[in-house]
Amino acid sequence: MATKAASKAKKITGKSVKSTTGAAANRRQARTSRFEARLTEEIKLLFQQAASLRGETLTDFVLAAGREKALETLQEAQLVRLTAEDQERFAEALLNPWEPSERLRTAADRYRRMTG
Repeated sequence: MATKAASKAKKITGKSVKSTTGAAANRRQARTSRFEARLTEEIKLLFQQAASLRGETLTDFVLAAGREKALETLQEAQLVRLTAEDQERFAEALLNPWEPSERLRTAADRYRRMTG
């Protein structure tokens, strides 16, 4: 999943994103930015328990989870959703395209002449 998410992120953002997740990915890259967040003790304990189960530090766990969620969010934003009616119209247009109008044919001919 991480590899797919990384390639999707590259398509979305135009930047390469390492597909490795977790502590290994975070240690390979120099950390030059800082991020702080206020959270309840309950949420912090939840994060710490999950990080411990994965053998990661709290920081590495939160960064990996946040990165994964960010990639999912970016990927989701790129999806095109169609109603059932719109899906039918789209399929119909693909399966039975309209004939080009005379005006479109003239424009295409002119384009071909200009571009060789």
